[in-house]
Amino acid sequence: MSKRGFVRGPRTPVPTAAPVRVAVAAPLALPEREPRNILLMIAAPVLLVGIVGTLVVMYGSGVRSLQSGFFPLIGLVGFGALMFSGRFGRGRRISWGEQEKQRRSYLRQLDEDREEVQRAAGEQRQSQAFVHADPQRLDTVIGGPRMWERRPGDPDFLDVRLGIGVASAADSGISLQWPEVPVGEELEPVTGRALRDFMLEQSRIRDIGRVLSLRASPGFSFVGAQMAELHALMRSLLCSLAVYHSPGDLKLMVVTRHPDRWSWLVWLPHNQHEEMFDACGLRRLVFTSPEDLEQALDAELHRKGRGPWSPPSGASPTTTLAPGVADPVRALGPHWVIV
Repeated sequence: MSKRGFVRGPRTPVPTAAPVRVAVAAPLALPEREPRNILLMIAAPVLLVGIVGTLVVMYGSGVRSLQSGFFPLIGLVGFGALMFSGRFGRGRRISWGEQEKQRRSYLRQLDEDREEVQRAAGEQRQSQAFVHADPQRLDTVIGGPRMWERRPGDPDFLDVRLGIGVASAADSGISLQWPEVPVGEELEPVTGRALRDFMLEQSRIRDIGRVLSLRASPGFSFVGAQMAELHALMRSLLCSLAVYHSPGDLKLMVVTRHPDRWSWLVWLPHNQHEEMFDACGLRRLVFTSPEDLEQALDAELHRKGRGPWSPPSGASPTTTLAPGVADPVRALGPHWVIV
């Protein structure tokens, strides 16, 4: 099998998305009712009884001229004005049209905030897709300036994309600031429900790559009902690691009872031992049992100086964006990923 050398150059700068903070407007509050005017509530019935009594007395005394009934008419006019303007002392209410106008204004503000959040989410997807490309497009990276670009000192070293999913907006640099919401019965129901739906949906970013940091834990388990799907996932992970990491920094090993299913690994230089040979050349790091692996790599497995495993600072099992500060790496040879 022929080989062709490849020299990696300096790493291509990663497009960064600036963090975004959105201050969401507070929902509307129901208008406060004015306190009832007790004196007015008492005066209105008294005035009504007085007017009716005056009319009865005038009718009983035989006075039926319009001029003589001028005083009761004034009382009726005053009672009508009192009834339709003061509403018997009830508090004023905001008109339906004005309330609907305020609702539309608030919903328009939420639409503007939604556009700002979605624009920031799109930038995060674009930045994350640049760092962790779709495994089906890895062929566009092979042989280019980005192949083997990650080095042990990089913050995204040994990060690998698992698939597409939903991520918290806060983990991606998008911060939503909760407003002061009116309490209980003071909250206007339409705008309050709109705010709740807005925060529930915009606090998550959909269709963004989910990334696993292999340095965050000494081991991971992948469980599934279909073995074929697990093999496809492992092939995707190993190929992504091989494209972005140099064989001098990373070795891929497999322990399996079915080595024929992993025959494609022979084409990866990451699966070759640097010093051991077999009948076909450099030994492939595919083993049929843990004992076989330990027998072949006993000296390297027990090499002094490794010490106990410890996670790098700031790492998490599922990182969406790489942390900004890299951890120092001791020169202990290539890292091992054993499946």
